[in-house]
Amino acid sequence: MQATLTSPNESPPNTRRLGIVAVFESPDRAEAAVTALQAAGFDPGNLSIIAKDAHSGEHLLGYATAGDRTRFWGRSGPSWDRLARHLRGAAVVFAPFIGYVVMLGSVVQWLIDDEPRHGSAEGATRLWRLLARVGVPSHDGVALESALREFDAVLLVAGTPAEIDEARNLLRTAARRKAE
Repeated sequence: MQATLTSPNESPPNTRRLGIVAVFESPDRAEAAVTALQAAGFDPGNLSIIAKDAHSGEHLLGYATAGDRTRFWGRSGPSWDRLARHLRGAAVVFAPFIGYVVMLGSVVQWLIDDEPRHGSAEGATRLWRLLARVGVPSHDGVALESALREFDAVLLVAGTPAEIDEARNLLRTAARRKAE
């Protein structure tokens, strides 16, 4: 199965949505999941990571992007560098009560597009409004924000509901095999 967008700048068609596929305690585990999905035929243009920076209190010093290359500095920089090799586009934002949030993948292109994908509810947090802008439906925005408070990284897939479910099932099966 291969889900594709025709170009990295193309926003998902109305039949596609961003769905939460998995949450991880570390960027390394998120990287392994991205690699597994790519090996299964998922287009990296449909994959995105939204993650909070390290619990250690030592935050990213910064990042730079030029062409296809992105480089992060700071204690967690090497983890973000490896993920950025798989997923085009990078952004770092500050979210109150969560800290610095790193966004990698197609979600970054949608972030800078002129047209928001969804509106957000009255009284929504800044992060929730940002997530709505990149196409996360408001009911999923609450779940994603909660996941970020508890875990380090959330993997999103742009696709039809069936494609999103397929990605979830693939990662669950891989985790079960690894546990055996």
